[in-house]
Amino acid sequence: MKVSIALYPFSSSLLPTVRYFDQLQNQYTLDKLYSLPGSGLIGKDAGYACNHPPIGRIVSGEIDINDAGWNTLIVAMPQGEKSEIGNHIYTQIRRVLVTGKSVVFCGDCGLSISKKMQVLKHQYSNELLILPENPLFSKSTMFYERYRQVEVPVILIGGLIESSDTLEVLLGIIAELRKRQLYPSAIVKDPVGRLFGLHSYDSIFTTGTTEIQKIEALNRFALAVVREERPNVILVEAPDAVMRFNEIAPNGFGIQTYLLTQALRIDYFVCCVPLELLMPPLLEAFSKDFSVRLGSPIHAVQVSNVIGDSAEILQQHAVSYAHTTLDHVQEKIEQEKTISMFPLFDVMRDGGEGLVKYLGLC
Repeated sequence: MKVSIALYPFSSSLLPTVRYFDQLQNQYTLDKLYSLPGSGLIGKDAGYACNHPPIGRIVSGEIDINDAGWNTLIVAMPQGEKSEIGNHIYTQIRRVLVTGKSVVFCGDCGLSISKKMQVLKHQYSNELLILPENPLFSKSTMFYERYRQVEVPVILIGGLIESSDTLEVLLGIIAELRKRQLYPSAIVKDPVGRLFGLHSYDSIFTTGTTEIQKIEALNRFALAVVREERPNVILVEAPDAVMRFNEIAPNGFGIQTYLLTQALRIDYFVCCVPLELLMPPLLEAFSKDFSVRLGSPIHAVQVSNVIGDSAEILQQHAVSYAHTTLDHVQEKIEQEKTISMFPLFDVMRDGGEGLVKYLGLC
């Protein structure tokens, strides 16, 4: 019997998880979505978070601990959130536990909140599940002591900017492959992927090890995944944006993705491109750079409805973005596809079928 759950706190980064929730797992039934105060999403369909068409799930505000429709709260801790938000989420977790409902917690919550969560775990040992470090990490250390090549095809899915559909594309490909009775493995940024049987490299990048140690750990981890699951292909979500945006907003320089591509040889690279950067000559220049820097050119392009917010970039020195319509995406694809050397896809509308066929995965 499936467990009825509520997911919290909902934001645009969780939209792919919600969209594929029923399709990619059979342990839980999603009953409610709760968002943080001030998110602008409360009372709206979840698709609104990314200006996508409605998906039939309305976002609620404050957690209703008396709602009998769900008995487990899954908390997907937002990455990089400020401590005051972490404290607010911790308070909500405590409220839920006091009522006798269960909580499944996944994600890094920082040192101070982590200590409080461990106290809660001691008090509510049966009701609170803190997703542990992936057990394959210990096995990866046990079985592999040195660098080796991964022996199955590796598909990297990365965005020119960080918030451009990488998880959406990855889940779409997985859903399509599973339909065809194929067995992909996947490594993603966010531990919430564990709900779908995916793996996360989050703890490798958050530990205070050297770059060489991170590369070796990523390699051992991927080898352990392949050894345990025997997949046909392994999908990897890029941990950060793959390009420097500009001098005003460096966009992280793609440092973590570079480390990842030293650990794994990339066979195919699906690049998620914001709508305003869908310019074939520019993408050709990027592809040449990626061939040298990441060891792989671009093989296919996912066109995202993300557009940069120039005013915010100038003020905050960080890439900020908004979402245009999917109709605008289709118009741009039609306009550019005849001159683009890369095939252009819109996974939001077409699912993963086109990408799977093009990459020869079926």
